[in-house]
Amino acid sequence: MLRRKGDYRIERWFAGGVPLAAVRRPDVRGLLPAVVIFHDFNGKNKDDLLRLALPLADAGCVAVMPDAALHGERAPDDFALRLAEDHDNLFLDSLRGTIDGAEGVLSWTADREDVDEARIGAVGISMGGAVALALSCREQPLAPKVAAALMPAGSGSAVKQEAAYAPDPAACFPTALLIMHGTDDLVAPYPNARSFYDALVPYYSAAPERLRFVDMQGEGHRIGAYWIEETLAWLGRFL
Repeated sequence: MLRRKGDYRIERWFAGGVPLAAVRRPDVRGLLPAVVIFHDFNGKNKDDLLRLALPLADAGCVAVMPDAALHGERAPDDFALRLAEDHDNLFLDSLRGTIDGAEGVLSWTADREDVDEARIGAVGISMGGAVALALSCREQPLAPKVAAALMPAGSGSAVKQEAAYAPDPAACFPTALLIMHGTDDLVAPYPNARSFYDALVPYYSAAPERLRFVDMQGEGHRIGAYWIEETLAWLGRFL
């Protein structure tokens, strides 16, 4: 799916009040597929998003990167205080707010003149992975055609893990869903991701090729080059 590197057009927009950046190559013509990339709860390192966004642009996609709720331009003045005093509830508010705002982001993406609305995917990292699961496992017209959840969930308490895996497995099919998780991840525990995947399997019996779980042996809570390659290959197969 990787083809070349060159010039990129980076746009800044608001979609339903959600600040976002969109990246594409200016020399690619026609209706393009699009991928919305949701960042993690820390939300400080944009490199992880660009490591996906730029290869996607090279492959002829529009890569859309929204700010999560309570992050970036949406961050409240007391974010640091809330993070120190009420980490769990701040995470839950951010997760739920990002999911609520994602409908507007997907709609904005589908309405772009350069996007094929039938070819929209979603990728999420950590908390963003939980967002990707929530968008995939719902009966909505704008559910992504293909999704990749990388290390879904967040650090720490059981309440955050429960919130991350709240989606109904029965509602995920036919979204082509990839879940990747490091077996040594102590931040977002590996068994939770594997259990959710096991619950999904029966609902994909008519098209098992549309569901995949990748065990990253010995990996912790980080995005490596191989994660990027697997994600790009999955998107390229189904988008």
